[in-house]
Amino acid sequence: MGDIKVVRGGFEVHGSTIVHGNLIVTDIASRDSEPIVFDSFNNFTINTRKGEEIINSFVLGKGGAIFNGSVQTPLVRTDSRNELSIESFARSIEILGAIGVALESRAGDLFASCLLDLRLQSTEGTIQLDAGQLYLKGLETAKAPESGKTVVSKSEIFQLCVCSNGKLFLAPPDGQCVFETDSNNVCK
Repeated sequence: MGDIKVVRGGFEVHGSTIVHGNLIVTDIASRDSEPIVFDSFNNFTINTRKGEEIINSFVLGKGGAIFNGSVQTPLVRTDSRNELSIESFARSIEILGAIGVALESRAGDLFASCLLDLRLQSTEGTIQLDAGQLYLKGLETAKAPESGKTVVSKSEIFQLCVCSNGKLFLAPPDGQCVFETDSNNVCK
């Protein structure tokens, strides 16, 4: 244990301290501009009780945290050696910001995955996709209409078409952006 100094209302410990068992305190603080470091062999648990509400979070041995309820923080990040994963196994995840929200990966991919719909919504602004290359996989392709019998090349170039409901589909480069039959209409 580091140096202990008895002060009014408690004591101060300077240096490193090892606690075996529980530590119950009113306040843990560090000197100005100095970090507080908690090092645990297995789990690290913090319990806060306010009235009937219990907020509990713990850090797993492999690294990670599980939160029951909402979390408010200005920053969520990981070091450059590990991936950051934010998951909800049974509910939804909402990331809200009063001024904005930034999702950034400085050294790799940014991956979002879900079972159902993934929505990007801007109520008053625009959604911009700014990249050197943009891939839209799995889009349906309309066949060229039988009338007119235009020669369609076997190229891999298509028109990107948009339905009035916002759905996207591909059409041959020399055809129109329409489906010939209603039974295979992606716009429905």
